Amino acid sequence: MGYAVGKTSLANYIGYIESSYFLISIPVISPKIKEQMQCPRQIYLIDNGFISALSTRFSKNSGRLYENAVAIELTRRADFDTTIHYWKDRFGKEVDFVVKTGTEVRQLIQVCYEISHPDTKERETSGIIRASVELECDNLLIITRDYEETEILHNKTIKFIPLWKWLCN
Repeated sequence: MGYAVGKTSLANYIGYIESSYFLISIPVISPKIKEQMQCPRQIYLIDNGFISALSTRFSKNSGRLYENAVAIELTRRADFDTTIHYWKDRFGKEVDFVVKTGTEVRQLIQVCYEISHPDTKERETSGIIRASVELECDNLLIITRDYEETEILHNKTIKFIPLWKWLCN
């Protein structure tokens, strides 16, 4: 049994919830306003406790909790001229957070709880490298559970840092 809800009504409801400081919505980065409006926004709850309390999963979703924590902290750190976006290309590659100051893309951030598996590392690094080229940004960061290193991949320097250490900066 489903309910029919129009896009405008849904956008209004999300706006009300966001205004009540229950969630944060992050738009896709695009030079076209129409594209930003049409693409789905990434939604993050303002408190990780809500994710655990409202979840119907029986296992911990640590990656989701990490990404949500980064969204909250980026929003907290942003000043009046800083905006937070996400990036996605037509092939499905994504970057979790694009930090912009004015018109300049200042940093690309990927969040990955466990980066040790080669396929996971390839997925996360290929997305951030592709976005780096497209958005002309060389400040690349991947936030992890416990991996800390600086690596050069495809002539791009990527800094890996544990979440706890990034939060203390």
